[in-house]
Amino acid sequence: SLAQVPSSDFGYVGSASGDWANPGNVIGLADDNCANMGAVGKLNQVSNFGFSLPSDATITGLWARVKAGENGTQAAGIQLASDGFNEPPTLIGAPTSFTVPGTGGNCASTTVIDVGPTLASWGNPVLTPAIVNSSLFGIALTKIEKSSIKVDSICMEIEYTTPAGQSVQNRC
Repeated sequence: SLAQVPSSDFGYVGSASGDWANPGNVIGLADDNCANMGAVGKLNQVSNFGFSLPSDATITGLWARVKAGENGTQAAGIQLASDGFNEPPTLIGAPTSFTVPGTGGNCASTTVIDVGPTLASWGNPVLTPAIVNSSLFGIALTKIEKSSIKVDSICMEIEYTTPAGQSVQNRC
């Protein structure tokens, strides 16, 4: 049996849909221009991270690095989606939540929140290269409480192994 080669790849949001205000502001690298999450309980989807994992990869971990903030501090929900651009998205794994820190509501003051990294923290979804390489693969975020959540960027990082080849380490 061949030794497994650990690798990772990352991508930033390429598409946004759902209940965002100014959805174009969450696309791409952080630039201090934020999209605002919509009403409590409404889905705010992002997808098209541009992954190109090898077909023989086994996915071992996944992070979402969300650069966000709001006036106070509150929780937001997050879940993986196999078709994060469509409404409603097909959600996979289990929902989880993260705390959005109070940054005074200023987009330039948003901070990076890490969600993950184990597959268990996402509800042990079955992820294959075909799923994550799809332009529709993404995440759905939900505002759980009140107030305005501003999101500047979201970077997703996937760890994987392959049975042969050179290790690739690309990080957010």
